Amino acid sequence: MQQKTLSRWGDVLFYIGGAVWVLYAALKYILEWDVSIRQFLPYHLAAIIPGVLMRRCSGYFARKFGLEADTAV
Repeated sequence: MQQKTLSRWGDVLFYIGGAVWVLYAALKYILEWDVSIRQFLPYHLAAIIPGVLMRRCSGYFARKFGLEADTAV
């Protein structure tokens, strides 16, 4: 159970990090605002890096603490 929860939160963070670029594209190309990639990159990385780590480490924690295996990861 714990492994699946950790993996799901990793997925959520990963997709939020990707959605940052959808917002960037909408503001830059549709609304034609003067925005820079440097304004969006920290938010992207703040979501992507923990999300990937949570997904990758969920298997490690399952093995270490004897949690049930999640075959979807």
